[in-house]
Amino acid sequence: MKKLLFTMVLLVFFAAGVSAQDVKPFSIYVGGGVTVPSGDFADAYKMGFHGMAALGYSVAPMFQILAKGEYHSFAFDNTGAFAKAEYAGETKFSGGSLNIIMAGVAGKLAPSAPLIPIKPYGLAGIGLASMGITEQTIGEDKIEAPDRVNKLYFEIGAGVEMKLAPAVAFFVQARYVSISTEGTSTNMIPITVGVKF
Repeated sequence: MKKLLFTMVLLVFFAAGVSAQDVKPFSIYVGGGVTVPSGDFADAYKMGFHGMAALGYSVAPMFQILAKGEYHSFAFDNTGAFAKAEYAGETKFSGGSLNIIMAGVAGKLAPSAPLIPIKPYGLAGIGLASMGITEQTIGEDKIEAPDRVNKLYFEIGAGVEMKLAPAVAFFVQARYVSISTEGTSTNMIPITVGVKF
């Protein structure tokens, strides 16, 4: 029994040593995927797409601070509930796409498990979202593109990482993002696949 206990203690110290050696101060994340509108936002826009990049700094073996940038794009849903309610009888739509540029910071917490190739993690963050809509034609009427608006957002999510090489990992994550727009918040769920270097 003592030998088994001693062996387990040695394994824990060995794993901790491997984990400490494996931690790099900086990581680069690059990815993209689909963005699913949620709530009232889904009444006006179709499912979109996004790309993202982030720089992570490890402040502890299990915790990183991420500086992030993202681009999201959505096409106006001319058959959706918003179009039917606001533009009853109109059948000709063009334009009206929404693009969102986001910049922010997030904290990422990943349990330390150096001997397991797949590592789950959670994250939460805040930032600024710049939202712009392209010019739109509805029937015979042309609606000029409004000025871009800048709003705060917050996000929370989770994902998994899988090591592909000593310094490269594949990740999949899903987040809930809420942008503090006037009236109703703009809510969406980005699902991202990417690579961490």
